[in-house]
Amino acid sequence: MKRWLIPLSCACLFSLAAQAQNAPPPGGGGGPRQACKDDVQKLCSDVKPGGGRIIACLDGHKDQLSQGCSDAMAKARAHHPPPGAGGQSGQPSPGDQPPPSKPQQ
Repeated sequence: MKRWLIPLSCACLFSLAAQAQNAPPPGGGGGPRQACKDDVQKLCSDVKPGGGRIIACLDGHKDQLSQGCSDAMAKARAHHPPPGAGGQSGQPSPGDQPPPSKPQQ
């Protein structure tokens, strides 16, 4: 085998990996994280990420969010409601309850 083939193959693989990291996620524009990037910098730049603090900050500034961020947040909530958000009755949905324990044998 030619000596140049292995380094060339490695260079191609590294190039493809770098391109894949910079590509947007499949299915669209990246969801709320991408749509709210500017809003987070403008409204919540002093908030430490993690534990839902950024989302709580954005919720506190609902009236100041850009239309794109507001739409992306609403769409994300429709697909992934927050834990404990039961139906309209205020009752927890069946998915919020722990699974029944198995009987002891």
